[in-house]
Amino acid sequence: MPYAKREDEIAHGRRYRQRNKERIVAKRREYNRRNRERIAVHDRERRQVLRAQMVEAYGGRCACCGETELAFLTLDHIEGGGTKDRKGPGGTEGLYRRLKRAGWPNGYQVLCANCNMAKEAPKGCPHRRRADEA
Repeated sequence: MPYAKREDEIAHGRRYRQRNKERIVAKRREYNRRNRERIAVHDRERRQVLRAQMVEAYGGRCACCGETELAFLTLDHIEGGGTKDRKGPGGTEGLYRRLKRAGWPNGYQVLCANCNMAKEAPKGCPHRRRADEA
């Protein structure tokens, strides 16, 4: 049925969902149960694409040693605070979505897992030490 105003159509949808809440939830659960594997594959692919976008947005390689293998690369908070961000809404994926929405703001960099762990070591990352000694 056509609506004179978009607001009327939206209001009708809201009323329908409110009146049929249990039926809609039951249908959604059944769909999810029947399509569990397909949904899991789609979610995994979506997360991989988002992670690749994040790595590319922050330089595409480890800012310390230049590693480019996506499996080794991590997001580093330049000024710290990563635990708080990861424990925020949506976890790590939620963090990536928030950064993307914000236009990939400054304050983050890509590091390989080794350089990211070594950053917290007393002597720091060996790549940085070698560069400083040269």
